[in-house]
Amino acid sequence: LEGWGGGPRRGDDADEEIRPGADIEREAREEDDRREVIGAETDPDRDARLSEFGRVMRERFLRGKDGEHVDYAAMDADESLDDTWRKEAA
Repeated sequence: LEGWGGGPRRGDDADEEIRPGADIEREAREEDDRREVIGAETDPDRDARLSEFGRVMRERFLRGKDGEHVDYAAMDADESLDDTWRKEAA
């Protein structure tokens, strides 16, 4: 059960005390470190860049440019999706 429930895992220091909640605390510290590196909380352009990314990805999908990851033929053949579209269009 290595890695489950806060037990020791490969790569853990053998001398490190294992205590309940230690993994959660470590993960929280790592998340804080990532935020500092990325600067997500202080980046004034973050929302604009996320919005632009979403727009580009939607356009890419609608233009059929995601064929490597999306089965457009299966979607086109799925009549239940047509029903959803008809409800939204009404």
